[in-house]
Amino acid sequence: MGVSRSRLSGRARDILELVVNNSGITVSEISRRLGLHRSTLDRYVKILKDLGLVETKPGRGGGVYPTKDAVLLVRSGGRVTIVRRGGGRARILIEAEDRPGLLADVTNRLASAGVNILETELKVEEGIAIMEFEAENVVHEEVLQELDGLSGLIRVEVEPRGRK
Repeated sequence: MGVSRSRLSGRARDILELVVNNSGITVSEISRRLGLHRSTLDRYVKILKDLGLVETKPGRGGGVYPTKDAVLLVRSGGRVTIVRRGGGRARILIEAEDRPGLLADVTNRLASAGVNILETELKVEEGIAIMEFEAENVVHEEVLQELDGLSGLIRVEVEPRGRK
């Protein structure tokens, strides 16, 4: 499962606190109270929505609503780290210089990214290890971040397969 930690500061925190304390507040009202341009606020709301901290409802009676995680985060004064898990199935292809412990390093990093490996194929050609994983709970950015800096890394491809 991909992991996204929510640590908020500045405007994002101000917006989230306003939403938590005024559930269902409109974007126009948030914009007015915080003095933010509508397009700027829309970007912040999208980020908070992507983090799983707010939900939006369009139309009459609509507005911005906090999730349970948002309420917990704000009420704890930011002392709680919210971890969001999600992601879909993907094929992960990794090429790296072969060395002892490479497979263990790669699988540990994938596990740190919350990836559940379903199937693995490994071959070595002319000193290059080619590893192909069929996996679930893959969040592309998390996989790339975890593999960044892997000794001897040559190439990484993450090909989404859809959710199952």
